Amino acid sequence: MFVEPTLDDFTRRLRWHLAREKSDCSNAINVVARKFVAAGRHGLGSCAINTLTAVETGLDKAAEAILGELTRALHTTQLAKTSLREEAEKTLRAFLFEAKALFRPHQVDSTAITQRVLLLDDRLRFLLRQFDIGFSQPHETEAPPTLANSVNIGVMSGGTFQQGAENTITNTSVTINLPLAPSNPG
Repeated sequence: MFVEPTLDDFTRRLRWHLAREKSDCSNAINVVARKFVAAGRHGLGSCAINTLTAVETGLDKAAEAILGELTRALHTTQLAKTSLREEAEKTLRAFLFEAKALFRPHQVDSTAITQRVLLLDDRLRFLLRQFDIGFSQPHETEAPPTLANSVNIGVMSGGTFQQGAENTITNTSVTINLPLAPSNPG
């Protein structure tokens, strides 16, 4: 590490996860809605149930990512544990608030669905409690690294890497077709 992270650094990282998980949840809800609209069944309870399932799945994914970041911060920084935990919970509550808002247009007048929406808060409390007591040990998934190959050629005449000026970038794609080895009927 070059510098010690701050609570603001941690909060910004959580907000990045929040935006990503909110987008994923929104996309999942839209997929469900489009499917039910295409079938002419958008205002029915089955649409609301499937949409709510997408919200629950989104909450679980958000908790995994946010609590994974919390785990990392607890083990790798000297930041106050209480402050880190509070920021993680605040971020998850923000996700839940926004996910409920995404669900609202799909809400139907049903006691069972209303009860299930109310249980989302209990689900979040449960996920946080499982983390706090050590029964849940989420792992934050890293973004896949970008592979960058660099070719440095001093002098070249002809070929796909030749450039007209120094420090320019080119992208080259190569397809390699290899013949399959003949099978050996033994």
